Amino acid sequence: LENAAKDALEDEALQDGVALVNGEAPLEQSAIDERVETYLPHTISDIMTFADSYNAPEEVVSVFTWDVNDIFNNYFFVGNYIDVGGPSGDDLAKISIYNTEAIRCLQVYQQLNQFFAIDAEEVSYEKIISEFIEGKMVFTVATTDVLKKIEEAKNTGSCPYEFATAFIPDLTSELESRTMSVTNCVVVNGYTEKRELAHELARFLSTDATDAMYLLSGKVPAYYGQLYKTNPDITTFVDVYADSVPVSKMIETSNFWVYLEIAFTEIWNGEDANDTLRHLSEQIMTQIAGEEYVELRLPDPPRDEVEETEED
Repeated sequence: LENAAKDALEDEALQDGVALVNGEAPLEQSAIDERVETYLPHTISDIMTFADSYNAPEEVVSVFTWDVNDIFNNYFFVGNYIDVGGPSGDDLAKISIYNTEAIRCLQVYQQLNQFFAIDAEEVSYEKIISEFIEGKMVFTVATTDVLKKIEEAKNTGSCPYEFATAFIPDLTSELESRTMSVTNCVVVNGYTEKRELAHELARFLSTDATDAMYLLSGKVPAYYGQLYKTNPDITTFVDVYADSVPVSKMIETSNFWVYLEIAFTEIWNGEDANDTLRHLSEQIMTQIAGEEYVELRLPDPPRDEVEETEED
């Protein structure tokens, strides 16, 4: 992004007739940083705008690629409009899968197949992260494990690039994104024979683990509002996590994620978003109700055309 900013600012300076110094237009670092900020995407349209004007170096093969086969990486497209279990993922009374906004989101998702041309049969999370670290793409969707992988690559000298984390962009100015999260728990038994050690571990996990846990395990503790000195990029993950959707914990909906992943695949490959989402909702609601459940088909919403935004 910094190189792209330099290229754009140099072109503008030359057009304005700025005198060259040693064959280059003089640029202030503050101006470069300011331009980089404008490249950070707030919507998917922003990524498309950047891709359209980006003079990619030889090693870059993609501006934006993510694992379209993995529901964990796809979920942000519908996460703000689908509810399976409420805030804690455990309330059967709070199920909303089939609605107009979710249909619109999946229509946007389908459009991106044409623009980014991601072959679902050729991508995997591991391959994408490996190529991202190699500098072959500008943006990707990743989980917290990517931070450790980047550090290891830098330590071995196989990664000369700088990276940073940014919030998942919204789909459009109207359709917001929201990610999914999984939280693992450590349970400390206070009745163990090694009571003092148990207390020490509990104290460590609840007060001191912010940087230490990440250094020891590569795992990020669920601390909000803490300063992560070891790796500042963790803070972005924690901020996103604070507003994320938890995985549903109900037995009746345990296979929802499998069915949703299938639905995403079908829509990516051209199936109608409205009918696919309606069928998914009927499957899940039939499981919950214990008898056949039929959704009344919603009218097809006007398509949100995802296209490049106008540059300032």
